[in-house]
Amino acid sequence: MNPYNNVLNMFPQPTNGIKYVSGRASAEVYQMQPNSQEVLFDNSKDTFYFIQTDASGIKSIKECNYTIVEPEAPEDFVKRTEFEQIKSQIGRIEDILNRNKKERNNP
Repeated sequence: MNPYNNVLNMFPQPTNGIKYVSGRASAEVYQMQPNSQEVLFDNSKDTFYFIQTDASGIKSIKECNYTIVEPEAPEDFVKRTEFEQIKSQIGRIEDILNRNKKERNNP
C-alpha cells in the first residue's frame, strides 16, 4: 500500500477549473503556495471559501454562502391562449368595421 494515497485523496483535483472541498475543515487543510488565492466550492452545501495566503504561507479564509438564482420568465410576452383571444377580438372588430363600411357605401 502506498502511504501517499491518503494524502493525495485529501486534496480534491479540479474539475473544469472548479475546485471542490468537503466542508470548512477540508478548506483549511487545502495546500497552497505563499502569496496565492483560491476559491473552493463546498460539495456538501451552497458555500464557497475564498482563501488567501500571505508571503509566509499563513491562510485567511472567508466563508461565503450563495443562492442559486433561477431566471425569471419574461413578463412582456403573450401566452398562446391570450394571443388567440386577442386575435379573435381583432377579427370581430374588423368584421364590425367592414359591415359599417359596407352600410355607408350601400345606403
